[in-house]
Amino acid sequence: YRLIFRFVFFDIKLFVDSLRDRAISYEKASDIKLTRRLPVAIVLNGRRFRKTTSLFEKPHSDLYSELMSQTLIRLASEIDGCQLIYSFNDEIVVICRNDQSFETEAWYDNDPQKIISAAAALASVAFMKAAYSMNADLIGEPVFTGRVFILPNVVETVNYLIYKQNEASQTAVSLACHYALTEKFDAEYSEEHLKHKTNDEKFN
Repeated sequence: YRLIFRFVFFDIKLFVDSLRDRAISYEKASDIKLTRRLPVAIVLNGRRFRKTTSLFEKPHSDLYSELMSQTLIRLASEIDGCQLIYSFNDEIVVICRNDQSFETEAWYDNDPQKIISAAAALASVAFMKAAYSMNADLIGEPVFTGRVFILPNVVETVNYLIYKQNEASQTAVSLACHYALTEKFDAEYSEEHLKHKTNDEKFN
């Protein structure tokens, strides 16, 4: 009996060890790290924010601006290495650096899954808490999704922000024209009239 018990116990131990090894291998298959000592960009977007904030004043809401400001402050205070934070509409861009000195540690050791899950969670909680404190009327709960990636150098980081600023300017002009037209016409006419027009043409 002792011999049988030992064989059975040995088989179970082999199975448990094998199962543990397989489970760990599944986890490590997606365990990657961003390249160190390069600028990190975290981009967050509000999920279905058009519906969530549909009760806010349009085309501009001071309340929404304040909610986003509070969200940015929370993110800037929580994310290690945050050098710049920028937002437009429902998008937030965070630029982080971890090359200030040899002792500088990257946020969450540059683990992209931890970075994006933590950043999106922080933004969602911060926006919700700010909305609650200001009695903002939201439809549903504010949830942010996101992505994270590295930029090759500081110059390209600046260029990326210029691109984002240009994109925001074009969107702002389009939205302003859209709301101006919908005061006189319906939304379908507004979208069709603005289609394929440049910013200069929209101004005119």
